[in-house]
Amino acid sequence: MEVFYNHETTSFRACWARILTSLNIVVFFFTVILNIWSFQRLNSCNKTTLLPTDSRQQRVLKSHYPLIDLAQYSPKRFDADLGAPSVYKGPPRPQLDDAWKRLVDQPMLLVNNETLQSFDPTSKPSKGVNGHYYATVEVYHQLHCLDITRKFIWRQNYQHVDTFQDPPDMVWEHVDHCIDLLRQVLMCNGDIGLVFYTDVGKLKPVPRFSTTHMCRDFAAITEWVNKHDSELGIYAENDVN
Repeated sequence: MEVFYNHETTSFRACWARILTSLNIVVFFFTVILNIWSFQRLNSCNKTTLLPTDSRQQRVLKSHYPLIDLAQYSPKRFDADLGAPSVYKGPPRPQLDDAWKRLVDQPMLLVNNETLQSFDPTSKPSKGVNGHYYATVEVYHQLHCLDITRKFIWRQNYQHVDTFQDPPDMVWEHVDHCIDLLRQVLMCNGDIGLVFYTDVGKLKPVPRFSTTHMCRDFAAITEWVNKHDSELGIYAENDVN
């Protein structure tokens, strides 16, 4: 009887061991699937701005605002080392101002109510015409803020700029608004790339800021926006060749 009892105990323990192993396998695969799902959601969040999370709503929005799909990502290497030449850098001069003007001065769009509510659900009245509402693509306002901050640094050369005709406290408020907006944009995008340092012996290591990033095609964005200029009476959802 004692041998029989030990045999059953061993079988009982083996059975439970198999059950626990199976449960561990199930939990492991569930965890893997959950992590993949979480990564995909995080990845999609990093590539959109204030878009609905529901897939059906996203499909509807994309049909009304095609720029979401058109602004594709591709690798781009920054030219950001100290002293690197750039048409956007340096003291005020006509070529510099023209380059910034081409970046910032872009037309407004006319978007429908579905797009308005997706980006800015509000009960506030919005300026519009024929059931469509005026909007500016965010990147151009952000570039405007950077340009105003640049001009403020050299404001003795830009006394003619409309913004600087305001009372001094309002000018400071405008610049403060721009600095804080750009802070929020940078923190929102949260660039997790890495900067490495060149070893130069006993001297201070030199950071290498010219790194590769995944960037939206800015030229394609600007081309699309100009084809859908609100002054042309073309709506954002229209397909323009």
